[in-house]
Amino acid sequence: MSVRELDLPAAWTPPSRFRDIGLAVLTLVVGLIMITASIPRLRDSTWFATSVILLGVGISGFFVLIVRGRVPRTAVRGVDLATDDDGARVLRVRQPRALHLAAGAWLLSLGGGGLMLGAAHLAAGAVTGVLFLCCGAVVAGLPLVVLLRGAPLPTIRLGPETVHVRGGGRSLAASWDDIEAVVAVTTGTIFLRARDVRRRAERFSWTTAGRRRRDATGIEFPAGHYAVSPALLFHLLRFYHQNPLARTELGTAASLQRVRAARFPAP
Repeated sequence: MSVRELDLPAAWTPPSRFRDIGLAVLTLVVGLIMITASIPRLRDSTWFATSVILLGVGISGFFVLIVRGRVPRTAVRGVDLATDDDGARVLRVRQPRALHLAAGAWLLSLGGGGLMLGAAHLAAGAVTGVLFLCCGAVVAGLPLVVLLRGAPLPTIRLGPETVHVRGGGRSLAASWDDIEAVVAVTTGTIFLRARDVRRRAERFSWTTAGRRRRDATGIEFPAGHYAVSPALLFHLLRFYHQNPLARTELGTAASLQRVRAARFPAP
């Protein structure tokens, strides 16, 4: 079976093609207009023109994100064998490093544009510059903090005994025996409902009350943030949850071959 043949979970409604195409074209056109209109003004108004160019690059980044979400991921990338924190061999699903770096560059571009726009407003005596400076500092500071604190790439590690999900500033683990269901909730999101979840904050950690409540009842993560197809990731997790005897192959070449062949027969 190929990745294209995997059924999409019923809870995941296919995205609207016209909406996505409209948003993609809008962000790209607005970004290009901001960039091309500002280039001739670089000599006369360097700070203001540069800030608008950076903001235009940041807005154009939405085009890349929308297109990435629309393009079907038929190739199996970002899946390999690794070692978990306890030394056990696991099947690892990774977020693309290129996506991680692109998101950081996109935030730096938006934040840098806000900082320069704020500086230009303050130089002109406009108090609104303070607002732009604050917003720019927050946006540009996020990827810098992640970089300095060495936050790991989001990963999902499947071992014979446990499921270990890292990302978003937290590390969540649950035993296969404690996982009650693999549920596709809102579009592109997977929830592993579990009786007992072990949570550990990473070096770059943030949370909310609602997130803590969800973490106490299971493991929720966006399937679209990984290199493989979200549908493949859902079927992979559901297969090993429904087939306890097959879990012994996790961390071996057999599990890697199963993922590459998209072979997840019903129990």
